[in-house]
Amino acid sequence: TGESLVEGYRSLGRPAAWVYFAIAVGTCFFVMGAVGIVTAAFLDNLFGISAATGFNATPAVAVAVFALATGLLTWGAYRGLDALIKAIAGVLLVSTIVAFWSATRHTALADVPPAPADFNPFEGAGLAFLIALMGWMPTAVDLSTWNSIWTLERIKQTGYHPELRSTLREFNVGYIASGLLAVMFLGLGALVLYTDG
Repeated sequence: TGESLVEGYRSLGRPAAWVYFAIAVGTCFFVMGAVGIVTAAFLDNLFGISAATGFNATPAVAVAVFALATGLLTWGAYRGLDALIKAIAGVLLVSTIVAFWSATRHTALADVPPAPADFNPFEGAGLAFLIALMGWMPTAVDLSTWNSIWTLERIKQTGYHPELRSTLREFNVGYIASGLLAVMFLGLGALVLYTDG
């Protein structure tokens, strides 16, 4: 259609657009902060930056990551950022699969303890967690909106106009992969956090 999903929400009327706006603004700072600091902590640990400098460099690494991404987008280096994201996503995908496979080889699924008998995910804090989890797994609720904006910007910067079939395939592959990764992360949590050894 040549329009983002934000325009789609706007076409549904002002209430739908304002609800989306409230959700996006209400979560974006927390999400960006959490993703940024976790990414920075991984990079810091991977490259031993804090150990080399003698102080906690994770916040500085987070600022550097955001500055790099902002700079690439500001200077129109979409292709570079797109390639970098794809490379990082590939590494993370492979490492998650390897970690899950390794965990299943180390700990038998039968050794994972069952949930407590009085555990009910449909009451109290369990219900609140379940609602939040459903909004984030396999991906954030508003991811499709950001993906549509990203696609439109890619069209503007690269001149490449993907066909509907290609766009749907890209979305479906990403969504299915996210779902499989969510199951693997759940499995890693059960196999690593709740077992001995």
